[in-house]
Amino acid sequence: MPIQKITKIVSYKERVCDVLKRAITRNELKGGEMINERALSEQFGISRTPIREALKSLESEGWIESSPFRGTWVKQICPEDIREIYQMRLALEPLAAELAIRQATDRERRKLMQLAAKQVADTGLTDTIRYTQADMEFHLYLARLSGNAILLKTLSGFMDLMSWYLVQTIRRVQPCSVPMQEHEAIAAAVCHGDVPVARRASEEHIRRGYETAVQNIKQTKEG
Repeated sequence: MPIQKITKIVSYKERVCDVLKRAITRNELKGGEMINERALSEQFGISRTPIREALKSLESEGWIESSPFRGTWVKQICPEDIREIYQMRLALEPLAAELAIRQATDRERRKLMQLAAKQVADTGLTDTIRYTQADMEFHLYLARLSGNAILLKTLSGFMDLMSWYLVQTIRRVQPCSVPMQEHEAIAAAVCHGDVPVARRASEEHIRRGYETAVQNIKQTKEG
């Protein structure tokens, strides 16, 4: 008998999580800003139960914080948060580049190179949101090329947080061309099948990103 495809149903909890993550990433909800459960319930037009579940999920993922007496608020990013997430990237992304050399097809490698080249040439990357989206697109595509499902799932799991951190720590848009050029160097090494160069380019890219992010967040607090 003919069987219809099952359409994915997004729960209220998932929908609330997605909306709040987007608002936080886009700086519509700023670090330290209070989140009112009742107000969210009224805005979404749903009961407070899925709102409460969504907030618990966001807190466990590191997006928000709460206390019994103060309430719930958007987490303020600190240098320790930046350090931890870049440590994870440094452990996984050079490996992704190495595996991509071993696993990816020539067509997939060319697409990676084309993606990097397009980002370098894109004169529209004067907005931190667009820059962040392009940056994450490159890194997630490289992770897909690794052929390692666990590696991809792990990186995907904290890329939303990484996007938020980038938006919060980019002070000026002009330097965005530098990491995009580093993407091109990583992609070129993958295309040429050079494992040592690919790993080194990836490591240097992540270390530079970490140093810049920490410096910018310190300057933001001092300013």
